[in-house]
Amino acid sequence: SYSNSNYTLLVTIVERLSHETLAQFTRTRFFEPLGMAHTQWRNNFREVIANRAVAYSKSGEVFQQEMPFENIYGHGGLLTTTGDLLTWNKILVTNAIGGNDFSKRRTLKGKLNNGSEINYGAGLFIDEYNGYKEINHSGATAAYRGWLAYYPQKKLSVAILSNDGSFSPATVGRQVAEIFMGKDNKVIPPPHHPINTSATDMKRYEGIYKSNRGWVITFTVTQEKVYFGSVPLIPLHKDTLFNNGTRYIYSNSNQLLLQNGTDTSYYIRKNEPQLNPTFIRELTGDYYSEDADVTFTVLVDEAMHSVTIRRNAESPFSLRPVYLDGFMTTDNELYEFRRDKKGKVNDFTVGLQRAERIPFKRIEKKK
Repeated sequence: SYSNSNYTLLVTIVERLSHETLAQFTRTRFFEPLGMAHTQWRNNFREVIANRAVAYSKSGEVFQQEMPFENIYGHGGLLTTTGDLLTWNKILVTNAIGGNDFSKRRTLKGKLNNGSEINYGAGLFIDEYNGYKEINHSGATAAYRGWLAYYPQKKLSVAILSNDGSFSPATVGRQVAEIFMGKDNKVIPPPHHPINTSATDMKRYEGIYKSNRGWVITFTVTQEKVYFGSVPLIPLHKDTLFNNGTRYIYSNSNQLLLQNGTDTSYYIRKNEPQLNPTFIRELTGDYYSEDADVTFTVLVDEAMHSVTIRRNAESPFSLRPVYLDGFMTTDNELYEFRRDKKGKVNDFTVGLQRAERIPFKRIEKKK
């Protein structure tokens, strides 16, 4: 799992061994030798930097500033330009930093404990796009977005930076790459011929499921076909569906397994969301997380059947229902409320892309 904490730990290791700050170390060993004159670390978020782009995210149809107010760096916090990023990518060809062995290690694919090879190297994804090798990585912090890729066979680098949190740099970056390499329309075919299935077999799949990692998916059934979103799934067996390299396996009435080439995810069936006033009224209240040291206030508009959350003194943000007592934000953060046997809500958990089940306990008001 990608871990910002590990990159922050690497900063500590570099600084203790070199007796320099990371900013000093990288400036003299990387940026200056390569001629990256417009690259530096953001180690003081209050400092005014000439020509620095302010980052914005959308709230409805209105833009608002969303900046990283932190001094920790290493996992992020690099101020740079597309020109300097293209310069940086040249070391994948010249091996100018660290030599051949260092360069090989950067692009050496990792292996899982079961021996399966994955497409992640040392801070780089090693992929394939339209038949061409693609070395890439994206980045996001607050509302900043970035993507950098290199295609060795074409000797092509693509660098995309944005200060709009709703922008997808990888999507646009690959559209740029398509100009030189064509569009990637490769679809992984099923391993054997599809079978005919009954409506009863397919109907079992219908519903909402939540994975052990906090992802939520929905299957619908139309005319004896199972759809994942708008994509029809191919039946290989009455208990196995397929699409583009992924198998969707019916385990039992409450569980699905998703298998791709290197991973298996477990999904548990969830009930449909319920938003009648009596039911959602129980969500209202203040909740505190000792882990995150933050208080959330849950607000319920019974007339509008809507739920919002206010973090400390900030403006409320909306939650959309995805299953019974499960809600998501526009950033796909998952809020899952939990009830006792009497239906009282005592706590909830928050799941993010890189953090799961952060606990929040209801603050009981003193009588």
